[in-house]
Amino acid sequence: MIQSSILTKSVHLEPKHLNKHIKEFIFSELKLKYEKTCSNEVGVIISVDEIISMDNLINKDSITITFMVTFYAKTVKPEKEMIFSFIPTLILSKGIFGKLYENINFFIPESNLIQSGYTFESDKFVNKNDTIDSNTEISAKIEQLKYDTIKYNCITQLVQFKE
Repeated sequence: MIQSSILTKSVHLEPKHLNKHIKEFIFSELKLKYEKTCSNEVGVIISVDEIISMDNLINKDSITITFMVTFYAKTVKPEKEMIFSFIPTLILSKGIFGKLYENINFFIPESNLIQSGYTFESDKFVNKNDTIDSNTEISAKIEQLKYDTIKYNCITQLVQFKE
């Protein structure tokens, strides 16, 4: 699920930041600009971990200096058939909604829950042996996936849950 990736991104700096602490400043700018963002190629960038290399270019059209920075990052990219665990953020009669890393949304439709023997009661789904409420960790397999520039929306199937 979570993997270590090598990414290359740009950071634009004003000349006033060119000093002996430039690497630390670029690292903080990378974290600020790219952590918790997502793309269809990489998935969600969970964390920026370490700079590998930096190359700079003085822009002709502005006063900034562009650094192309290659760095290690922890990423996760949802794909069909992957199984994720999450805590529900909302339980309605139409299904269960959840979220991971602010950019990955999950939905387990009511039809899937009914097939698994669950019925909706107030703010939870119950069957003869189990209850799924807002404190239950759920494992779900992605059946459909849609990327929409800033997040992933996943329709999933209930696999199991842990109390």
